Amino acid sequence: EYDVYGGEPMAPFSTTPEIPGLDRQRLAELIRIADPAAAGNLRRALIYQIWKRDRLPIDSLPDRHTRGVAPAAFDGLTNLTRIDRLTVDLPYGLHSDIHLFIPETTNGTTVIYHSGHQDEGIVAGRAHIAALIEGGYTVLALTMPFKGSNLPHPPFVDTPDFGPIFFTAGHYVFGLLEQPDFDPLYIFLHPAIVAVNYARDVLGSRHVAMVGLSGGGWTTVVTAALDPRVVRSVDVAGSMPFFLRAVEPQAAWGDWEQTGASIYRLANYLELYVLASTGSERRHMQIHNRYDNCCFAGIGGLLYEPVVRDRVVNIAGADQFLLVIDDTIATHDISQHSIELILTELAGIEG
Repeated sequence: EYDVYGGEPMAPFSTTPEIPGLDRQRLAELIRIADPAAAGNLRRALIYQIWKRDRLPIDSLPDRHTRGVAPAAFDGLTNLTRIDRLTVDLPYGLHSDIHLFIPETTNGTTVIYHSGHQDEGIVAGRAHIAALIEGGYTVLALTMPFKGSNLPHPPFVDTPDFGPIFFTAGHYVFGLLEQPDFDPLYIFLHPAIVAVNYARDVLGSRHVAMVGLSGGGWTTVVTAALDPRVVRSVDVAGSMPFFLRAVEPQAAWGDWEQTGASIYRLANYLELYVLASTGSERRHMQIHNRYDNCCFAGIGGLLYEPVVRDRVVNIAGADQFLLVIDDTIATHDISQHSIELILTELAGIEG
């Protein structure tokens, strides 16, 4: 046990919340995936919802490649040869930059790192990226729309139903962009799939893993649920089922993409966790910071962890889902303890 306060954890950080009618049987009923065939059917339905096609766009690659961009924030990283910028053009004049960190010595695995909602973009994840590169991993680093080098963007979008909508409203704007032939989650998830494609088809990586913090953790969950090519995925302080989002110490609903998107009419979070975990030689790890000062604090995840794990074992025939409660920090970040756990988890790919 780790306790940053040096004493007994205070309620509600030390107890699982009591939610009426939500026992283990009810939790199991919420997971409507019984076997690999059902998992495949749900995955295809989700892919169709987002891309309006029957399979992932595995042929999509970045639209532009700029060599040697060398952001000053990353000067002095050990085992780093070069940083390139890969740009993915998106609808409504938006774009997503993917920064490619090429190590001097590589172990053949590429890790997609997603920094989430940090205003500085991937720069905020310097320590996390540095640890991965030092470990010999090639890194493809992304961030959320409107963050970091994904700026600038057009000030508004002219929608057919609502007229001009200014992006200053943040991610809630995306819900107004949905049309029968367009799901706004495309803007969040297509760059991650492009990164997987690039790792496999251009870099020739033997394995692809994904790690994300906050909104990057959410992106990691959904990407891994949709794309079995991601063999290891780690969501740090990035998601929680709806039934835990309005209870202490969480009591925060989250952004549009986490709660309002159309995919949740097809799959709930427990089912997304199962999809992210199942498949040959795959594994999904969740890390919740017990004392997080932003999001997904507490130990509520222990309510569903055994149910998700059992279902994954039933489907995959192996224990491929893990929930960790990190007591070592009281901030919304990836602790040194969790970085060590992640590096151990990634090392198990070859094992």
